[in-house]
Amino acid sequence: MEYIKQYENGLRVVVKEMPSLYSLSVGFCVGVGSSLEDESNNGFSHFIEHMMFKGTPKRTAFEISDSIDRIGGQINAFTSKDMTCYYAKVGASYAEQAVEIISDMLLNSLFDKEELDRERKVILEEISMGDDQPDEVCHDLIAEAFYGNVSFGQTIIGTKELISSATREDLFKFMDKFYTSGNMTIAFAGNIKFEDACAYVEKYFLNEVKVGEKAKKVPVLATHSNYLSKTKDVEQAHICIAFNGLPMDDERKSAFAIFGSIFGSGMSSRLFQKIREEHGMAYTVYAYPSYYVNNGYFEIYAGTNPKNIEKVLDLVKIEIDKIVAEGVTEDEFLRGREQLKGGLLLSQENSANVMVTLAKNCLLADAKYSVEEKIAEVEAVTKEQVDQMAKLILDRKNVSLAIVSKTEPATDLLEKFKS
Repeated sequence: MEYIKQYENGLRVVVKEMPSLYSLSVGFCVGVGSSLEDESNNGFSHFIEHMMFKGTPKRTAFEISDSIDRIGGQINAFTSKDMTCYYAKVGASYAEQAVEIISDMLLNSLFDKEELDRERKVILEEISMGDDQPDEVCHDLIAEAFYGNVSFGQTIIGTKELISSATREDLFKFMDKFYTSGNMTIAFAGNIKFEDACAYVEKYFLNEVKVGEKAKKVPVLATHSNYLSKTKDVEQAHICIAFNGLPMDDERKSAFAIFGSIFGSGMSSRLFQKIREEHGMAYTVYAYPSYYVNNGYFEIYAGTNPKNIEKVLDLVKIEIDKIVAEGVTEDEFLRGREQLKGGLLLSQENSANVMVTLAKNCLLADAKYSVEEKIAEVEAVTKEQVDQMAKLILDRKNVSLAIVSKTEPATDLLEKFKS
């Protein structure tokens, strides 16, 4: 069962009691990521996430990790386009210690100048490492092509120029704006009582966090039909195609997810069967939706020999036109629906997955998450609704294309794909 409590300062606690587990996951989630950054601070959310692990008056950087290792737990964090999350997974009896450690980090991190400069180098190396992963470069490129170099089109990690010049004062100014009570949710999933979770938050965090309102939501963004490419010394060509999708609170998400599964998720999907199994033109090919507040897109990815770029695009186009014109088969629909239900159920066996899902829905969509309700929504989807999703999403007139290859691809590929 899920419980939510909101305090007068706007801070929310959401708990999924899972008494059959021996452990629990707790995440302190902040409603900020690269989508709320701009050209002056892109990458700051991620930089701050790193610095939270670099020491407080009470603990050195080593002691932060050691304090969790000593109780047999795990501690980490991630930054996405719309959320930053600091989390720990521990044995149920160590819940209070986990809350106290993460509270200490978020409330008291020193941002020591030597540590800041050292971590700056680490992030610059991380940027360089990302540049060496052409598929990730292509995913970033398609987001920029589709949204422009703003909001969801920006990279999470930022640019070398901004990270190199960011000061301690810059990061604190950014935190003052977003690390506030109304813009945070603390989520628990596992063997813990709702009352105990609230008591730990009230003891270590509630009265110390800066009081402030929730960050403004990203508005509905204009999307574009653009073609971007980069040349890199790589053997494969990496192809990404983006269409408009659905926002995270859209009631049609279950039908959209079933359509996405049929079209490009897994080895039984149409794209996998056509491009890999039938034609042998890609080892990796898939499609997936990205859901955000007020926004979303549907992406297709394939890696292929550079000489086969146009052939792969033609095969994708054929499959798009076929599913739009004919819809899905009854067998595909039933399989896709069961795939989605199975994925929802399997996700409930990992407390960290449950915790993140609870936090995202509460923090970003102001919604409660119930897997039982989600299963019921999936079971209510009809084949006709899935067919409608194919027609709605796969509009080749409003599509962006990104390619990373060792040779410059033809400049007319997007126009050919749209024609």
